[in-house]
Amino acid sequence: MEKLLKNVPGTQVFLDDVLIAEDKNSYRKTVNKVLEIFRENGIRLRKDKCVFEAQEVTYLGHKIDRHGLHPAEKKVDTIVRAPAPRNVQELRSFLGLITYYRSFLPNMSSILAPLYRLLQKESNWKWASEEKRAFEAVKNSLINSNMLVHFDPTKELVLECDASPEGIGAVLSHVIDGIERPIAFRSRTLTKTEKNYSQLEREALALVFAVVKFLDYLLCREFTLKTDHEPLVGLFKENRSIPTTAASRIQRWAITLGA
Repeated sequence: MEKLLKNVPGTQVFLDDVLIAEDKNSYRKTVNKVLEIFRENGIRLRKDKCVFEAQEVTYLGHKIDRHGLHPAEKKVDTIVRAPAPRNVQELRSFLGLITYYRSFLPNMSSILAPLYRLLQKESNWKWASEEKRAFEAVKNSLINSNMLVHFDPTKELVLECDASPEGIGAVLSHVIDGIERPIAFRSRTLTKTEKNYSQLEREALALVFAVVKFLDYLLCREFTLKTDHEPLVGLFKENRSIPTTAASRIQRWAITLGA
């Protein structure tokens, strides 16, 4: 089905689920085109499985409406009610559920760092207070997560990044009515080597991570890049006033970002 509709703008296919989302003027034209392709290829649809001209729809675990993207309430309820894992296998299952909604969770990797440590080969299973706090904190983060606005190429873009001793994170936002509204969050934990980086290096790594993760949104567009680490500003100056003691990797990152 994906091959059949790959050249039809405004369609999204996942297995046998088809989502059509266009402006009102072209929506019906697109629907008719999709139905015609199905007819030509002998594909039949169940009427009770079809919804047309809906104001909102639940699709792949998300509620989508004209305002933006929300986690599906049933999925959130399943995660919130999940009991504390008793072993690595159960922990992996829980992390699989929660990471599906990583786009909604700021600094998710830093929050979950105590749980990720339990997955390391050299770690012994220990479910103590630190792990319990991380488990509950990520649930609360999902419960209180913000709606993600739809990406609009005509709106102002802001990319903000940050680093902690445990992880790096980023958020891409639109400025709407003077307020930054998130489009998506991204984060990851630091490797053992990266945890030994200086603060400048970690902040620079976060910046590179942010740009790479959201490159499809940023390419050939102007955007504002925000960091709370002032020394990073030197990476974007023509003379690139990087400290002479800085590692060569920062030099490489500066060249990459300035390209």
